Amino acid sequence: MLQRLNKRSAVTRPAFTIVELMIVVVIIALLVSILVPVLSKAYKTALASADSALLAQISMGCELYQQAFHAYPSSTWYNPRTAQYDLWPPPPI
Repeated sequence: MLQRLNKRSAVTRPAFTIVELMIVVVIIALLVSILVPVLSKAYKTALASADSALLAQISMGCELYQQAFHAYPSSTWYNPRTAQYDLWPPPPI
């Protein structure tokens, strides 16, 4: 009798129905639709934070240069080919 029950339970395993699977898919889609705008906003905030940090580093570098050389960095560079100062950025070589 015990062997018969084991064989029978092995044959008829419980499985998910299509309705249950569809409910799980709908719940996952709902959670994703809630999270996408939140993650997008967090991404934009992170980019803005990185931009402001970069500007702070540039201004700190200019200030340190001014303290060391008593002048701000110039917007020209010396071009050895023409032996004169040109405007920044240099042309590609």
